[in-house]
Amino acid sequence: MLVQNSLDWGKVSGNLRDQIKAAPDRCRKDLAKMIGQIETLAQELSKEEVEMRRCKKTTTPRHASLVECINQSITDFEQWLVLAHLQHG
Repeated sequence: MLVQNSLDWGKVSGNLRDQIKAAPDRCRKDLAKMIGQIETLAQELSKEEVEMRRCKKTTTPRHASLVECINQSITDFEQWLVLAHLQHG
């Protein structure tokens, strides 16, 4: 579940939030915070994409950096989710 642009985040976000519902109770709050942080990055990505359209650019270094950061954060979230399930069964 990776994103290429800010529009992808809506689908990924819903999927991640559904996964939290199956997580152990002790971990849900922390996992929700992680999604909140990714949401902030997705908002920044959206702003960058608006600016790219204004300047008629297809990509910028900041856009690539935000996409990479969001995708890494999603991967980290998924790893924490697996650990939560393993630790708390």
